Amino acid sequence: ENIKMEYSKTSALRSEFSVAERNEVLTQGEKAIVNAAEELGIFKDAEENVRTLFEAMLSSANYEKININFN
Repeated sequence: ENIKMEYSKTSALRSEFSVAERNEVLTQGEKAIVNAAEELGIFKDAEENVRTLFEAMLSSANYEKININFN
């Protein structure tokens, strides 16, 4: 990855964030997004949308038995 910090503002009482601190904040944010997506039902909606899409596509290709599982 080629990530470049464009702007970083720190106060006089706080030094710049270390790479480890930035990574921890990113990890926390990623977990919060995944948890929110689960709570909001986004994954369930996505599964239903994918199921509908693939069932329509495979039915039009003359498949008669279509079984779609999500783990």
